[in-house]
Amino acid sequence: MDVAEFFVARKYQRRGVGTAVAQRLFDAYRGPWEVRELAGNLRAIAFWRRVIADYTRGDFRETIFDDERWRGPVQSFRS
Repeated sequence: MDVAEFFVARKYQRRGVGTAVAQRLFDAYRGPWEVRELAGNLRAIAFWRRVIADYTRGDFRETIFDDERWRGPVQSFRS
């Protein structure tokens, strides 16, 4: 599975809504996951690193890409 787009409206940010939705998504679709963030989106990078680290208890891999296909980190894990 792959997270292509993930957006939380500003009025719901920093209230745990994004984390709760992401965890429910990972639980609902068991198996391998990849989550990608654009290199310049520092808030998204911090959010996903924290959410995935908590969800997997640190059992994930992060790869940094910098080529014509993708520029930014990609976290890989199994739910």
